[in-house]
Amino acid sequence: MRLGASEFHHIGGQEHVPNLLTVQCLLITAAQQPTWTDVIPWVRKGGTISAMTVDPIELNFKSLPFLDLLMNGIEIQRSLPAPREMHKEMLRFAAFHKIFPMIEIFPFTEESILVAMMALRDGKIRYRAVVGSFITEENANRKKQ
Repeated sequence: MRLGASEFHHIGGQEHVPNLLTVQCLLITAAQQPTWTDVIPWVRKGGTISAMTVDPIELNFKSLPFLDLLMNGIEIQRSLPAPREMHKEMLRFAAFHKIFPMIEIFPFTEESILVAMMALRDGKIRYRAVVGSFITEENANRKKQ
């Protein structure tokens, strides 16, 4: 929500997906493709599904309900990686506006690595996890607050 979304729903691992109001644009950022028959009813007629992280190689076209997409005019689009110059421009913009990444940091200890790996397996890492020897227990605890 801090990034400007009006709604956020984590649906991973749920057998029953909540009944949501429809949206004009559905942004999918999951590491795996969703069950398309569950998410298509969330999108308004003429809407767009932006699959930011769905690998086209793994995209299972057999699981796409094409008739629902066609009859409702729903478009599925994918994001391509930005060119190197655009990455540089984005980094300059972020530095100028003092925009920092949203990360969870873990010290480079056996216990912290186990905690980080468990959180990753359980799907509890929300943004990015960073493990480093430069991070002390004190700094890690201070950053989490």
